Amino acid sequence: MTAVNQAVFAFAPFAFGVLRDPTGNYAVAFSAAAAIRLAAGVIVLAGREMLNPIHTHIVRNPNTNPREPR
Repeated sequence: MTAVNQAVFAFAPFAFGVLRDPTGNYAVAFSAAAAIRLAAGVIVLAGREMLNPIHTHIVRNPNTNPREPR
């Protein structure tokens, strides 16, 4: 995780420059950064169900009561 962050931090100025060159200002670059951060926040808030729906559902035997001692 830290390595991914460091790679993004290293290449972000380059990406901002590439987005700035055609437009002459940083509005597009900062808007793209904001959109990416917003998408990341949505993914985090969506939780595990979005990433792995098979393992998130717990199947229980309907004939057992979890409050009864075994």
